[in-house]
Amino acid sequence: MALPFAVLTALAAFDGGYYAPSWGWTALALVWGTALAVLIRRSVDVGRFEVGWLAAFALLTGWIWLSNVWSESPTLTLLEGQRALAYLAGAVFVVLATPRTAAEGLLGAVATAGAVVAAYAFVRYGIASDESAFGEPVGYSNALAVFAAMAALLALGFALRSRQLSVRVAAAAALVPLGAVITLTASRGAWLALAAGIAVFIALSERRRLAAAAAAALALAGLASLALFARLPETAPRATSLRADLFTLAGHDRGRYWAAALDSLSDHALLGSGAGTFARMWLRYRDANLGVLDAHNLYLEVLSELGPVGLALLLAALAVPLAAAVRSRRAPLVPAAAAAYCTFIVHAGVDWDWEMPVVTLSAVLIGGYLVVSARSAPRTLGAPERAAAFAVALGLGAIAFVGLVANGALTAATVAMDEGRPGDAAADARRADRWALWSAEPSRLLAQALVAQGTLRPARTALSETLRDDPGDVRSWRLLAQYWPQERQRAYAAVARLDPRGPPPWEP
Repeated sequence: MALPFAVLTALAAFDGGYYAPSWGWTALALVWGTALAVLIRRSVDVGRFEVGWLAAFALLTGWIWLSNVWSESPTLTLLEGQRALAYLAGAVFVVLATPRTAAEGLLGAVATAGAVVAAYAFVRYGIASDESAFGEPVGYSNALAVFAAMAALLALGFALRSRQLSVRVAAAAALVPLGAVITLTASRGAWLALAAGIAVFIALSERRRLAAAAAAALALAGLASLALFARLPETAPRATSLRADLFTLAGHDRGRYWAAALDSLSDHALLGSGAGTFARMWLRYRDANLGVLDAHNLYLEVLSELGPVGLALLLAALAVPLAAAVRSRRAPLVPAAAAAYCTFIVHAGVDWDWEMPVVTLSAVLIGGYLVVSARSAPRTLGAPERAAAFAVALGLGAIAFVGLVANGALTAATVAMDEGRPGDAAADARRADRWALWSAEPSRLLAQALVAQGTLRPARTALSETLRDDPGDVRSWRLLAQYWPQERQRAYAAVARLDPRGPPPWEP
């Protein structure tokens, strides 16, 4: 399907969708596609698996937004809600805009996008000899690796079970760049997740010997392509060095992050600290002066931020496609889709895949294929229900649009500050403040820009607004201590409470 392919490719091109403006564009594209499909399709059919899956996703997203009530930082929580909205938009698109006869197109979109991105990364590294940031365009090598692993399993399924010879040949050819990228990244988490996916693929396949042989061919494709690549004398040493560096970093301090996530439950055992607030909890509970934004484990992070209820909703949303896969396992592409989906589930337990929309949205589309493929005794939506679905799509689009404008202005302000243009940063921060009504970030950026311009009195006013709306923002307390001597004792006390193992409070 053209729209999912375009969305995934665009996300990959823009740092995997890590930054907030990408979420608004993603949600808008998907809800507009849904609204158009609801209007023009002759019939919209849904089954029990789809209703259950969509309900679980909607409840999870709603719980994320609701956690703003008790959150340690409403600014971060509602920002996380915008990212979740993009994933919910993907689920809505699958359920309402994807006929069962076209469901295989979802897998084709993920596999093709993965192959295109892998080919780009491989060519850039090989021909351009660019070793500085292997993982481009996604921006993170582990995310690129798991994206390629999911796409490779889907390509394997198409190569074995597609009815069209041209598709089988293209899918087999795609295994070369996909396998090479998985190998080059040397991501142990991705290899672990891929191994789990292969086991699922073999277990669900009717021809298990053929499936096992094909899975072995997948691994050999990556190794063979890498061996050919390594024959280039100028690039072989770089590949070896890169693998060694990534191997050294692959297991870095994850146990510390997981321990901090569990320790935070001592203060927020029932409801969690609020969606998106692990970075705050890390500062409070860390045992070393390391800067970390995510727990590198989706399940522990959700437990820490959203409590047992949030974790239960996440597990329910993830489990429905697995149940659907068991029901429809005899369908030609279900074993490969279930394998790719399980690859994501395993890898999300050792990395921050949720924060990389190109990875998580791919899993949503694959999971959507599984629930659509298990459709039985579908119910056709009547005119009132279609009108309600259309209205919901428009409502989601409106929320996404407000977030897009606000996050675009915030990003512009941040870039202007980084480039030494405080006047432009102040203007962008004021523009963001008109849209980002939920966020303390515009006032913080405005205070920072005004300080850079030497106008301390209005800067103090803006900083007061920030600390009123987000008193847990350590950056703001450090800024207060740095420029307003009369406030230093109060600021020092706040920094010591919020970041006890960080640098001294007087350091910005």
